[in-house]
Amino acid sequence: MEERIELLIEIADPEKDSFVHLVLEAGLSKEQIDKILDLMDKVREEINAGKPVSHHQFESEIYEIVPLKYGDYHFAEAIISTLKETGRYEDV
Repeated sequence: MEERIELLIEIADPEKDSFVHLVLEAGLSKEQIDKILDLMDKVREEINAGKPVSHHQFESEIYEIVPLKYGDYHFAEAIISTLKETGRYEDV
């Protein structure tokens, strides 16, 4: 199974969908991916409602979803940037 994941990472073109490449590389489960997308929806709603959004709170929630990335703020930033690159959540 691990060899297949490594192969998928190699063939996944980060130029086409950098978010897919990121989640494959991080070994995230479908449940984790769904929770991240739910969090992004929540953040989008807060922004659209004119509420302030805390970077620290966002990172904390990412670490709850993906405990292995705890303290890796680059990972939290990569989630946002890769989703923007693919045309999703451009307003977040």
